[in-house]
Amino acid sequence: MALAAKFDKLTIDEVPSIVSAVKSDGVIKSGLADNYEVLAARVGSTDDKEAIAGCKVIVQLLDEVPMSQIFVKECLGACKYLGFILPGILIFFCKLNILLESNSRISYKLLLYV
Repeated sequence: MALAAKFDKLTIDEVPSIVSAVKSDGVIKSGLADNYEVLAARVGSTDDKEAIAGCKVIVQLLDEVPMSQIFVKECLGACKYLGFILPGILIFFCKLNILLESNSRISYKLLLYV
């Protein structure tokens, strides 16, 4: 539950340590799976600094920790700055689409040569 304390008083300075904790420990061991509701509350906070920090956590988790997507997507509905983080989310999905598309082309070319 290392993230519970960080989510309680979320600041922009905590974002890299949160992302690295989830990246190294995984979504369950880091505590993201149990505390994503707290992150959603921070993202929808009336305190702009907390809300912006929460949005930054969401964008970086989506980009750097694919396993976190199932929990992070639950936070998007609470995000009052969705318009600001939407480009980051769209870039992530574009990268994913390009990756999938390039893999399917490679697979298709391999099938042609077999």
